[in-house]
Amino acid sequence: MKRYAIGDIHGCLETFQAILKQINYSKGDELILLGDYVDRGPDSKGVFDFIFDMLEDGHNVVCLRGNHEQILLNSMTDSDVKKSWLRHGGVQTLMSFDVQHAEEIPQKYLDFMLNLPYYHRSGNYILVHGGLNFKLINPFEDGYGMMWERYWYDKVDFKWLGKRVIVHGHTPTSKDEIEDMGKHVHQNQYINLDCGCFMKYRSRNMGYLVAFDLDTTELHFLKCIDEVIF
Repeated sequence: MKRYAIGDIHGCLETFQAILKQINYSKGDELILLGDYVDRGPDSKGVFDFIFDMLEDGHNVVCLRGNHEQILLNSMTDSDVKKSWLRHGGVQTLMSFDVQHAEEIPQKYLDFMLNLPYYHRSGNYILVHGGLNFKLINPFEDGYGMMWERYWYDKVDFKWLGKRVIVHGHTPTSKDEIEDMGKHVHQNQYINLDCGCFMKYRSRNMGYLVAFDLDTTELHFLKCIDEVIF
């Protein structure tokens, strides 16, 4: 069994499917998805449907909660959050579901997002969407932090972390920087897998979906093949 983690998909279904082929992902492998399945890319609904099909077929897929799933859920009860969500890719998500409001998204998708865990442990790895709040004795107590933390590398409590490695996404980072993190992953004990998949028109060094082999520490990059307009 191989173990892979994939960063922020953001509605880029074709790229997600293509990178699974690139890494020769198979049903018996463990696949951990770091959250942010929705927004910005063209097919958030399709990403969910593809994940649902894998789960129903018995694939070993672990899906974590990202801040964009949380914003979508919060937008249904907070008008200010709704305005922010629509500005940051929510419009594309609604289009993929062919609805006008988040409340109109079928309940099975909302329930799925509501039940997503904040973190996952696989061997010597801790996998989260954003990061960990090391101000707390137990960082796993801060669900908000696991979705939203950025720029926390200088705050890591290595005594608490021990020999474990944190794998996360959330903060778009250049391909060069991620490759450098990959070379030093066991020394630094963290790696970011968000290469801004939806940002393919913004930077030559961005716009990739990234898969990380937890056993070999090999990084796999695939330039976004979806037609993004965000």
